Amino acid sequence: MTIIDPVAPAQVNWLRLASCSLAEETQRLLSVRASRHRFEICGFIIGENEIVPAINTSDTPNKNFSIAPEETEKYGASITGIYHSHPSGFNGPSHADEEGMKFLYRAGCPWRYFIVTSGDVIEYKWIG
Repeated sequence: MTIIDPVAPAQVNWLRLASCSLAEETQRLLSVRASRHRFEICGFIIGENEIVPAINTSDTPNKNFSIAPEETEKYGASITGIYHSHPSGFNGPSHADEEGMKFLYRAGCPWRYFIVTSGDVIEYKWIG
């Protein structure tokens, strides 16, 4: 399935999963947290549902996210997923999301990928 990104018109190669693998309570907590911030929140999923917030180190946190390598190294192999929010409410991957995740998936990273809005948590799978 190819999704066209209306924010940064580009063809991205993601499959939007029909249902999110996170527990409903975990999804609710992420959505509430996202609704309280004007910038992109981000972090890791450990195991099935543990949320570990990370500091967004992006120079433009209102529209991008970046996580310091030290934070990733701190949790290492226990990371099963990564999440970030889109304060705009757009729940699809942006061009920046595609570039970042393309790098990780091509390097063999098995993480699940979640985009959070104030009302939803969508899980995507890279298929590109």
